[in-house]
Amino acid sequence: MAKQPKALYTVKEVAKLLRVAESSLRKMISQEEIAVVRIGGSVRISRKQLIDRFGFDPDNSETS
Repeated sequence: MAKQPKALYTVKEVAKLLRVAESSLRKMISQEEIAVVRIGGSVRISRKQLIDRFGFDPDNSETS
């Protein structure tokens, strides 16, 4: 059975995937350069946003 793509990522996960500082990513979020999903007190970034904004699909990347 094929693994389902992950739909939402934490700021920490995205920072690691994109190889940027969490603070840089949070600044982009606060400046509304990146759309996020807020769940309670948590912030998540959608896979679609990663693809649309950065051209990066974590499920088709060579890095882990």
